[in-house]
Amino acid sequence: MEIFVNDEAFTIERAGGESIGDLLSKADALLEKAGAVIVALSLDGRSIGPDELAVLGPKPATETSRLEIVAESSSEYRSRATRLLLDILGEALPLPDEQKRRKLGQSLSEIAESIGGIFPADELALINSLEEEVRIANSRGSEDETLLAEQIATMEGIFRERLAELSDPVAEFRRASGVYQGASEKLRELPVWLQTGKEKQAMQAVLVFVGLFDKVIRLMPLLGRKGVDTGAILVEGLELPAFYASFNDVLAELAKAISDHDSVLIGDLSEYEVVPRMEGLFAAIGGALPA
Repeated sequence: MEIFVNDEAFTIERAGGESIGDLLSKADALLEKAGAVIVALSLDGRSIGPDELAVLGPKPATETSRLEIVAESSSEYRSRATRLLLDILGEALPLPDEQKRRKLGQSLSEIAESIGGIFPADELALINSLEEEVRIANSRGSEDETLLAEQIATMEGIFRERLAELSDPVAEFRRASGVYQGASEKLRELPVWLQTGKEKQAMQAVLVFVGLFDKVIRLMPLLGRKGVDTGAILVEGLELPAFYASFNDVLAELAKAISDHDSVLIGDLSEYEVVPRMEGLFAAIGGALPA
């Protein structure tokens, strides 16, 4: 069986006795690694829908002569899906009355079922969670309109940020770096806040840094697709995956220290662990970005 992607021959390592599904899985993995996603398939000139894959997948590859794949940039595809979601959320605001609630719930369900797989797991979980909140609001009537509007607006803000990351990851990294520079001094205030009963401020500061760390992790594959050599980036002598693992341990220790009200440990971790590591992370990635 010959395989073509966007009308060009596509080479895959073959093994004897492979099924159509086996070869398709290999192609999908290679395309995903290259930052692309499969959006359409055809076998011997006949379009294949998702429902047919379960039947055709186990069949021997020798039973067909040509597999054609249409693939698109996963970033562009996710961007379109995110814009669609933002349009749907925007239609439900400023206050989701009964008609808007029902339309929103139906639209969220359709997105989850039809293109949910294009969203990362955390984003799909947000979509599913809002769909459940809409269902609950529909069962209670208009009493939750204001609360639901706040939830929709929060989700809209999250996905606008995700769309900005997809559209221009370099600019988003630089924006995150600026946020970090403006907020880094707050970490040093954690012990004082806890000693003076300002626990909410302390936890908010930690959440800001956790959010920035998560954002950097999200941006790295997007930066890689923009030509940044992310594999060559070292932080404290560690490649990024090893650094992430090490830093996650520090953040977990900090969260426990806050829970235990251990102001001495909080101060030590903030000053000697979290701040220097965050500074090293932003400096190393920033140095690898195009001028």
